[in-house]
Amino acid sequence: MSADFDPREITRRRFVIGAALGAGGVLLARGLAGGADEVFAAEGRGGADPFFAHLQIEADGTVIITCPQAEIGQGVYDSLAMIVADELDADWSRVRVRTAWAESALANPINKRQRIGGSDSVMTFRDGLRTVGAAAREMLIATAAERWSVPMAHCRCEQSRVVHDASNRAFHFGELAADAARRPVPATPALKPASALRLTGRRHVRKDTPAKIDGSAEFGVDVRRGVTVFAALRRANAIDARLVRHDPKSVSAMPGVVAVVPLDDAVAVVADSWWRAHRAAEALIVEFDESNVRGLSTAGIEATLRATLRDDARALEWPRIDRSVQPPRRIKADRVALEATFARRDAKQLDVTYEVPHLAHMTMEPQCCAVRVSADRCEVWAPLQQPDYARDLAATLTNLPADKVRVETTFGGGGFGRRWELDALRQAVLIARELPGRTVNLIWSREQDMRHDFYRPAHMARYRAAIDREGRLLALHGRTAGQSLLAYKGLRKDMTLPDVGATAGLLLDEYRVPLRLLEGVDAQLPIPIGFWRSVGASQNGFFCESVLDEIAHAAGRDPYELRRELLADEPRVRAVLERAAEASDWHRPLPKGRGRGIALNTGFGGICAQVFEVSVRGSKVVIHRVVCVYDCGLVLNPSIVESQLEGGIAFGLSAAIYGGLHFERGAVVESNFQDQTFVRSHEMPKVETHLIASDERAGGVGEASVPPAAPALVNAIFAASGRRYRRLPLRDFGLEIGAG
Repeated sequence: MSADFDPREITRRRFVIGAALGAGGVLLARGLAGGADEVFAAEGRGGADPFFAHLQIEADGTVIITCPQAEIGQGVYDSLAMIVADELDADWSRVRVRTAWAESALANPINKRQRIGGSDSVMTFRDGLRTVGAAAREMLIATAAERWSVPMAHCRCEQSRVVHDASNRAFHFGELAADAARRPVPATPALKPASALRLTGRRHVRKDTPAKIDGSAEFGVDVRRGVTVFAALRRANAIDARLVRHDPKSVSAMPGVVAVVPLDDAVAVVADSWWRAHRAAEALIVEFDESNVRGLSTAGIEATLRATLRDDARALEWPRIDRSVQPPRRIKADRVALEATFARRDAKQLDVTYEVPHLAHMTMEPQCCAVRVSADRCEVWAPLQQPDYARDLAATLTNLPADKVRVETTFGGGGFGRRWELDALRQAVLIARELPGRTVNLIWSREQDMRHDFYRPAHMARYRAAIDREGRLLALHGRTAGQSLLAYKGLRKDMTLPDVGATAGLLLDEYRVPLRLLEGVDAQLPIPIGFWRSVGASQNGFFCESVLDEIAHAAGRDPYELRRELLADEPRVRAVLERAAEASDWHRPLPKGRGRGIALNTGFGGICAQVFEVSVRGSKVVIHRVVCVYDCGLVLNPSIVESQLEGGIAFGLSAAIYGGLHFERGAVVESNFQDQTFVRSHEMPKVETHLIASDERAGGVGEASVPPAAPALVNAIFAASGRRYRRLPLRDFGLEIGAG
């Protein structure tokens, strides 16, 4: 889609309307990727395949809105539907939301992909979904006005009704839906002013909460369709292995076993229950070849990263992006001036190195996928972060055209980037091909989920800083070494630049430093890596905000005041930082053994500042207070924003305290939550969340609070104890961390 596309300029090709025959409903749909000009008709409540349907109004007035994005805990199931309902003036208590399926009409209007990532759902969908609701509202009003023989301007919508105040008459939406579907679609429906939005900015109980409480919500592991059987895998512990041989007869007589299906790197056992399938898989006689990674170890990984970090010849510069001009331009570092500054005898020098390990995603619901394959059709039910690519892969594996593949998204028990991958789907389709007509629900064990992940890559970073006698930061040189995630995914287009995800954020763009040089060096390791919540910012936030704290200490400066000075040209970002200092009583003295740490992150459509207040006694660290200030522009539902921020902090804290995998002989040592865990309820501090009231465009929420958590904690520990930790996780140092 072109950058100058105006979602309000909607045409017949971009907005498809169909009457639902028999039920008297109306299907309203926005196909921004284009589509047929005809009216789509469907039987009953939208028919078996209500393609292109964003909005359905039933005869009884119930409004059904399709959430175009997969719901994996981030709240879009509620937020995106609310956008449509607010413009439509629908009665929110009578709105039902349905999950998405793989369909181009539901794709992101900016990147034309149907995928969840980058916290961009509200940012990219809001304008288009407002247009859907506004167009439907105008069509309903036009229908009512025609029946009453009054001007449209004399009618209005309220709580799923069209009202004519002068005559005290009203129709509910269901009475108008069928006739409204036959009307011409408004080319440019008028959007409401902000003051007229009744749902936006207010707290609501999420639509998916009741079903998740009473157990009726369908997650991937819950799928039962027709004759359903269950598949469990037998895999090698090593991260890379190939199946050599297996003996199906060793388990074929076990209770409930239906089939044994060999795959390239695993064997699937199918049975009438998952537990029976799992027990049979564990008993299977099997042999794997693990020779490709047998020499891989934690010590070897660390040695590789350390050597890579010193490799000047392969270091690539990440230029600063000047966004004050259009188009933005790249500004390369003045290396001569930089080195001259580092050579100054009157400048204080700082040289420090930080380390973070590989991390698993550890979603509460392990990887799973249900598939049914027949001669002319393939059906998939799964929690997927990119259902469009899932459909394409399933079509390829079954040799079916894409329109014969139906991919339905279920609720996901966490995603964090893990459900971007399609490895479980590939396995499930290959297994289901061998059992035509039966639904095969493949569910990984927790151990397999931990040991066969696509991990957040480990990184090391080195910083050199020069500080003048007045405590001003003169120059900063930061370099990181780690695997290139974008290269691994085949998404890195320019190999003359470092991996942007690994390098951007080594120093936030908003910090104004006179001389800066940021570099990345690719490390070569045979470890599968993937997108992890907040991606490169998860490690670079720790690196950047830790080194700024060290610079402030070396300069004899207050860490908050130093950051504030570096943000002199960024009033919006600085306002968030200042609010955090104010809300946390930053300048109020604390008793000995107690300290505060501050950290900042920008990105994902938001600005997040956090202050941790801790006390330290020996190896025991107590987190007394966490203050989080966030500016994401317009807030749709404060409750969802707050829960996402708190969840992000818990996620970041878990990685900072406990996160870190160890490798021996090519395998991940950790296997389950007993040895790789999250912060527990008694360890999780209360978070004081402050949202900045803003008229800025709505931004993202799900990832921005992860990066500041680790540095804010580490900086607070230093302030309280004088002990600086430059490597994560903190459990490796014997620290016991809890809330108090």
